[in-house]
Amino acid sequence: MLDFKLINHHKGFPNHTDVPNEYGIYAWFYDFAILRDFVDSREKFQLEVQKIIELLKYPVLKSNIQGNLYIKFGGELRHNVDKLSDKFENQFETEESRHSFVKITEAFAPLANPLYIGIATNLRKRYDDHLKDYNEALKNDSGIVNKFGSRLAERRISPSNLVFGCIPMPKEMASNVQQVEFFLNRIFHPILGVR
Repeated sequence: MLDFKLINHHKGFPNHTDVPNEYGIYAWFYDFAILRDFVDSREKFQLEVQKIIELLKYPVLKSNIQGNLYIKFGGELRHNVDKLSDKFENQFETEESRHSFVKITEAFAPLANPLYIGIATNLRKRYDDHLKDYNEALKNDSGIVNKFGSRLAERRISPSNLVFGCIPMPKEMASNVQQVEFFLNRIFHPILGVR
């Protein structure tokens, strides 16, 4: 049986030796444990929840449409999200309700839509590559490269706010893993996946 391994980063990166030095499939998820830092204040908590909602919106899509007689239209499609205050005006009144929210969302994180799904010949090396790409993108604001780490930097999402999940497996399963990655990317549409 294959095991799904989760590596949390809250308050910093784990030792990369926690990541298997093996072939496998992996995904990055947002770690809602970050909300623990804000449970003391309802206002700060609500602002942080709203910030997460905004951070995790789908990227802007460019569209071009051509109609009859070659009339052309173009523009951008934006993921519009309701403001938290519009839906939950009296939410998070007590510290207990905020703690409950964190516990539930934190437990649910690995079941939520992944931010990125990939395959790696060496999970640990790929993990390190993503962190390196993130750090390089932070240093180089001009010309952000189209890599997962740079897309994190572009949105100002720190890898310390993410959970790394992976399934190490024998390389003999490579052809099946490629099919699984293709399938999972098509059904989950990770917001920071390859564009």
